[in-house]
Amino acid sequence: MHLHLLQKVWRFPKTVLKRFVSDLLRILLLSNRPRRMAQAGFVLPTTVLLVLMVVLTATALTYRTVNRSQMNIAQREQVRVANVAAPAIDRAKSKIEFIFTNDTRLTSGLPTPEVLASLMLATPYPDTVDQLVPGKDPFTLPGETRLDINNDGKLDNAWSFVDGNTGETVAYSILVEDKGLTAPTITVTSPVNIAKARALVTRTGPVAATSPSPVCSNARAEAGWQVVDSGSSSTLQKNFQINVFVPNASDVNRTLEAFEFQQSRIAERGNKWAAWFRYDLDISPGGAFTMNGAMHTDSNLLVSGPETNSKFEAFKISSEKSCVYGKEASEITVGVGTSTNTFEGQIVRGSVVTNAYDTTAATKAIFHIWAGDDKAPTVANLTTQNDSVNGGTPGDIAVNPIKLFTEDKLEPLGSGWSRDNAAWEANPIRNGGTNGAPRVFNRRMPKPFVDDLFRADNRWGPKPRYSETIASLDIANTSNKVGDPIDSSLELLNNAQLGLDGFWERQAIANGLRLVVGERLELGDPLRWNSTDAPDTPTNTNRLYPPNAAPRVPATGTPITIGTNEYRQKRSLRDNLAAVQGMVVYHYKINSGKFPAACVAFTSHPGTLNTIVNSRTFDSYPKLNTSTNIAIKTDFFNGVGTDGWEFAFPSTFNTPSGFATEIASNKPLGVALRNLARFAGDPKGGAPSFPAVQDSDIHPAPYFNMWGDFSTLRRVIESYDGMSSSLTAQQKYDALNAADQATLHSAACTVSMLAYNAYNDYLQATRDLEDYVPTGLNAYLNQVVSAIQDIAA
Repeated sequence: MHLHLLQKVWRFPKTVLKRFVSDLLRILLLSNRPRRMAQAGFVLPTTVLLVLMVVLTATALTYRTVNRSQMNIAQREQVRVANVAAPAIDRAKSKIEFIFTNDTRLTSGLPTPEVLASLMLATPYPDTVDQLVPGKDPFTLPGETRLDINNDGKLDNAWSFVDGNTGETVAYSILVEDKGLTAPTITVTSPVNIAKARALVTRTGPVAATSPSPVCSNARAEAGWQVVDSGSSSTLQKNFQINVFVPNASDVNRTLEAFEFQQSRIAERGNKWAAWFRYDLDISPGGAFTMNGAMHTDSNLLVSGPETNSKFEAFKISSEKSCVYGKEASEITVGVGTSTNTFEGQIVRGSVVTNAYDTTAATKAIFHIWAGDDKAPTVANLTTQNDSVNGGTPGDIAVNPIKLFTEDKLEPLGSGWSRDNAAWEANPIRNGGTNGAPRVFNRRMPKPFVDDLFRADNRWGPKPRYSETIASLDIANTSNKVGDPIDSSLELLNNAQLGLDGFWERQAIANGLRLVVGERLELGDPLRWNSTDAPDTPTNTNRLYPPNAAPRVPATGTPITIGTNEYRQKRSLRDNLAAVQGMVVYHYKINSGKFPAACVAFTSHPGTLNTIVNSRTFDSYPKLNTSTNIAIKTDFFNGVGTDGWEFAFPSTFNTPSGFATEIASNKPLGVALRNLARFAGDPKGGAPSFPAVQDSDIHPAPYFNMWGDFSTLRRVIESYDGMSSSLTAQQKYDALNAADQATLHSAACTVSMLAYNAYNDYLQATRDLEDYVPTGLNAYLNQVVSAIQDIAA
């Protein structure tokens, strides 16, 4: 039997029963209703549909309400989380700002991305920079924790902190690398992917505000810094990428916030400046004088052409076809004051030398002005009618040099003049003309505050201040004077390695080579002391220095003094052959850079060709040479063999401990140093290493100074001798700062070489005498020699 038929038979009773019940119900319903109700067959479906529509509508509205509530809650949580994340941006920006404004490790050149990253790391990359504060991590703020965001086992420039108001955890990072350290093939131009993120490479380079100049479209980066703007080829940019991530701690409404912020820093190319002055820049050429590129003076710019054929012309840095041509590449800027100093640098057609405004031809002060990319510059002239001042004299406008040097303040010397804003602002040199850019204008330029002018002596000066913003680093805010000790609490100034006082010397001690040239000791003028002055020589002279006035021509008849000022300048060029001067050499890997590795004869005599050649000879004493010893000839009395010889300190003081012992007042070296200090050192001299003494006398006194100014040595020895008698010789020596120790080392180098010279000269003379002394007297001569040897030893 077929399956289909079987199914039919099986279902038949069910079908019959279902139909019977349906018919029965129909009859009962119809029999109990009026006839007219037979037309109302759609009421039930309509009711069902209506109820269904109401239910569906209510359900949809309820669902939308719930969904909208959840969206509002999530949005509110998102805003709350975003508000929590925003301060992380400020934290990152403050760290970047600290690097460029307060971090003393930042070099004057362009720092590479590795150096920039190292500056913020708790443990800097090898061979980059040292820790800002040894053993501490100042870039991790209170409450922050450093993170390892690329899972390499090393802490990165990434931090997390818990928001005190909401309890949310905030994580942020600062990326600066343009090339991966562990993956050099990954660079800033690589595709954005997980590998690039793990290499800690920034997503992009600095973003340009304008399109590149056509002639500089392929300009390459320099140390990770790039030229990105048209007309700004003299400036480079480096971007810092800040990433922030905040996961919401709520288990009910979990939201996340992640965003990225990029900051570009701008740096001047190192070769931008043709001239950079703190004092007035007074350009008064005797002939035609031209200058290319940018200039800056914190004071005033004065230009004149006083002579018949003289003129000044300020060209752009290069041709308009050059890649380095641009607006900023040749800007000339003058000083402007701060919120507490209303000084404003002036642009003057005149000169302080003549103290007069220059009313000669306009074409004697010419400035070239940028007119556009790939366009030849326009030319404008500076005259007394369109410069920035009215009235007074250039001498009144000039900056007070005493105030500038001693207090780091800019203020004019006089009054009676005013700024001529109307004329200056209308000058094309200032406003750039119709389509150009300004060439000369006022702008404040940051200046370095590391003390690159003086020694690491832990004493104030000669710079009066070391910061624009930190009041405690300004001597004007203390009761100190230049030369006074710096309080030990000012670690920013006197930190052994990173202190701003004598910064470069501290760096050389810790990481490099240090060369300290000692004071030159003049030994007299034997050529003139034993001669008679020529008849045209002024009578008001001494035997060590040249006259104060020029020779008179002719010697007889009516005398005419010629070249007085030029001849007076020869005082500083005078070169007596009888002189001794040494240089001490330090290296950071020898005695920790604090004790000399060598003493070098450094007494050159460039007066004539013969004197400079003689000072570089390398001879020996013929009668003092043996098979085991060669006595090198260094004749400081006659300027022969005095430059270039390397000496070692005698064995008695060639170590720090030995030197500390031998500078005691009862030791031969100590006696020699004190005799030298008292012979050629003024007890009231030594400024600015020590406080200046102002009285009716000149300091250092000329009588002392004519032999060489050893006043600093004298003040150092007085400080040493003034220490407590309870201290040992080593403790006294260790209490001296690095600069004062170097003063003692260089003086010891000088007197030791002089003693070597004198001793060997005497031995050579005795050997010469032996040729003429009868044999019977040799024993007596040897006794004399032995006695002198005992004294010299």
